[in-house]
Amino acid sequence: MNKYVWMFLILILIVSFVLLLEKLRKKTLEKLDQILYIEQNPSLYLELLENKHFHWILRKESIAQLKLNGYLMLNDHKKIEEYFDLLENAYLTKGEKLDYNTKKLSYYALHHNQEKAEKAKSEIEKMLKNNTKKQDILEESELIYKIYIEHDYGQIKTLKEKLKHQNGLTKGISYFRCAKLYHDHSKDDKAKECLKLAEPFVKNTIYDSIIKECNLDLNKLKEY
Repeated sequence: MNKYVWMFLILILIVSFVLLLEKLRKKTLEKLDQILYIEQNPSLYLELLENKHFHWILRKESIAQLKLNGYLMLNDHKKIEEYFDLLENAYLTKGEKLDYNTKKLSYYALHHNQEKAEKAKSEIEKMLKNNTKKQDILEESELIYKIYIEHDYGQIKTLKEKLKHQNGLTKGISYFRCAKLYHDHSKDDKAKECLKLAEPFVKNTIYDSIIKECNLDLNKLKEY
């Protein structure tokens, strides 16, 4: 057989294998997301990630990032810090590095660590400074910082403007953030009103249980 035909056949096999792996990778990630975010079962999620077969379809850095998601869901501070340190100097793609820094910003902002939250925000700004297609991520980072670190009451106006164009979970999160800011500024009647408005938009998500908890005790808003 002509050597060029052999080369063509080998190329076809390689491309087919790559496409198959990509399809398997996508299906695996979708299933993992379902277990973690829909079924809210981080223990099972982390157990599955220990399976050595994942190393056939995912890089070790990608697996580490997935594990970080599980520990964030469990709020396991020791493991979260361990994986932040592990990923800090790991080889990450641009997308993975952006995801890593957005998680750091959210985590440290929630726990009122201004120095580390600001550092993560600066990294995001540096990465997206000239990327016009991802300005929404930049805006979200700034919003998180202003709400959770600065407790900026003026962001309620920003959130209300966003609410006009939002649907589903995103809308529920904006109502929740309004409630948080109202409570931070001792406007608890307004906070309760926003939590009530958020309820129909967060059904069957992690925010469903969070909002129920906050409805019972508004001080819980400070924890989320």
